[in-house]
Amino acid sequence: TLIPASLLESSVTYTIQAVLCNFLGVCGVAVKDVAVAAAGAVVPIVSILGMRERQVLRVDPFSISANAFTLACGGAPSTANLVMSWATEVRRSGETVFTTTSIRSVSQSATVYRLSSFTLELGAQYQITLSALSTASGLRSTATVRVSVLASPLIAVIRGGSPLYAVVGETVVLDASKSYDADSVSYTHLTLPT
Repeated sequence: TLIPASLLESSVTYTIQAVLCNFLGVCGVAVKDVAVAAAGAVVPIVSILGMRERQVLRVDPFSISANAFTLACGGAPSTANLVMSWATEVRRSGETVFTTTSIRSVSQSATVYRLSSFTLELGAQYQITLSALSTASGLRSTATVRVSVLASPLIAVIRGGSPLYAVVGETVVLDASKSYDADSVSYTHLTLPT
């Protein structure tokens, strides 16, 4: 739907909500903030590639890519006069709000956020935001992604060939001492029931 420019005020941010419902009454909702800048202002355009909500395993390295640029009327996209920065917030299990964390990307690229394995906490949810500031106009834009850290499956390892053979009446010993929890940095062995 087109919104006439006469209805939008300069220097105001509007929250626009779209609701789509099917014949069964099931609905989906999308919300977008739209900041209206003065004519001729250079506004950064920021987007994070991929889904806005993601799930990762603690054992896996994590990476997201983004685009950030300005676009003048009739001109090509430009990254000149842009200052970009990433911010990371965490909400641990049982908490209701996100708090700032000291986790920082290990990437050398300003548009790539990369973390090594085991950086994120199991069961936590992270909000990762890329901010781009135009030093020419003083205007800032952001894009955010939410990341939930899931548990990896336990790795069960039983020594010996497959299949194992036993003689009737003899004791069978299964050695699963090499089993481990992939989410543990030290790969400590699991305690097995006897």
